[in-house]
Amino acid sequence: MAENRNMELNDEAMAKANGGKLEPGQEGATIKGIVMVDPYPNGVPYGGVFEYCQSNGYQVYEIDGGRFAVADRHLPNFNTGDEVIVNHVRGYYGWEIIELAME
Repeated sequence: MAENRNMELNDEAMAKANGGKLEPGQEGATIKGIVMVDPYPNGVPYGGVFEYCQSNGYQVYEIDGGRFAVADRHLPNFNTGDEVIVNHVRGYYGWEIIELAME
């Protein structure tokens, strides 16, 4: 039987698809939605996080896989469908949008 290689991760191909070399902890993602209300209203570990983000000028976005990511106030507002580079970080919702992916 032939070996199925479709599931192999290819870092070089992923980096190229996202506009350049991805550093460890970074990956490409697609903006699925702009979060307007607390996504975890009853989530004790996330209590007050959404309000903190809002009050400090951070925008919260839904990205691929039902995950949430924050973007710093110095970044432009992103739209659904935008391809972005995200960094896995501790705090907030676990992901930070770094920049728009290059085309």
